[in-house]
Amino acid sequence: MRARGRRARANPGSKTRNRAPKKTFCIQSETNHRETTQRREYSTMKSVYYFIYFCSFSRVRGFERVCCNFKRFQAKKCKAPPHLDATGRMRDEHPGRVRADDGALLSYNVRVPPDTTTRVRGVCLFVNGLSNACFQLEPLADDACARGGRVVVTYDMRGHGMSEDPNDYDDVTAESFARDAWTVVDAARRALSASADVDADADVTVVTYSFGTRVGLEMIRQRPDAVTCFVSILGSPNRILSGLMPHAAARCVVWASRRLGVRASTAVVGASLRCASTFPYLSHVIGRATGYLKSTYGDFARPFFKSLNRLDAETWVRCVWDGHETGALDVLRTLKSRGVYVGIIAGDKDFAAPLRDMREWATWANYYVMLPNCAHDGLRSHTSEILSLAREILAGAEKRK
Repeated sequence: MRARGRRARANPGSKTRNRAPKKTFCIQSETNHRETTQRREYSTMKSVYYFIYFCSFSRVRGFERVCCNFKRFQAKKCKAPPHLDATGRMRDEHPGRVRADDGALLSYNVRVPPDTTTRVRGVCLFVNGLSNACFQLEPLADDACARGGRVVVTYDMRGHGMSEDPNDYDDVTAESFARDAWTVVDAARRALSASADVDADADVTVVTYSFGTRVGLEMIRQRPDAVTCFVSILGSPNRILSGLMPHAAARCVVWASRRLGVRASTAVVGASLRCASTFPYLSHVIGRATGYLKSTYGDFARPFFKSLNRLDAETWVRCVWDGHETGALDVLRTLKSRGVYVGIIAGDKDFAAPLRDMREWATWANYYVMLPNCAHDGLRSHTSEILSLAREILAGAEKRK
């Protein structure tokens, strides 16, 4: 009787009033438990993925399948990086893919100015640098299309962005990348051949960044009469490691990596890239402390370190070997005399080349600017300045025609 009395005092009122809170509490508990379980499964898969991806240097099919499944699972929960979303940037946009000489698919994008009242002449090609996709050149490409009234073509090199990895690594050079760029230009011309508002067979303007400067100069070497304007932004036509370290030290590094072999060098570089992309904040702090970076984390590091997840390590190694052992200064010296309008935008804190070399380029350019306190990430830290300078260079080239 005493127990019944306590139960009655503990549950006063009707049965309906007592059951409803219990039922609601059960539903809420079940929902919270389900969300917690999903969150725990997601974090577990993420930890397993990073462990496998960081520790596996060889391309094991099972590891690749696990990584691919996790990326698909992650894409459902996370937003795609901004440089991978190529839809909706312009009204008339033509994305496409074309095969390179070795059979790898190259991803490109063609933008036509909206509401054009005059016939658009020529194509403006943007060539990105090593280790990243074309996200840094997107503001310049959008401005050249929307305000400059130009047909703009952007693409990703082999082993970068949305393009496939090379099928023939022995042919990974600036010269072969230049052939890829001409393949993209020709494909864009074929895509625009049916348009009555575009004269796609006219001259080509090449805007380059970083390692893209070497690629752009090799393009001119292959087709000297096709390019009428060449713009280099924070790039170097000379050996690409000369600005990062003394020439003797750079030569020793390249010699040691070649002695080490392609597989071992690729494993070391791949581990470094994965470490940098796994710990982007630490990598950005180191870059800022050493003076190689000037931009904030959100402006440059976040999209850049996301693009490192896609970068092919062996492509990077072979591009560095070729970029340091060969150069294209002989092409740059003759551009101005051949009637090509040359614009160079350099930075006094840029490690692409020694400062004395960058000052020497001024004699070979029609338009030369040295931006103060501008490092290699100047496209993100000095976006407005470089954007206005690029407009002036392209306008100067139009007046020369």
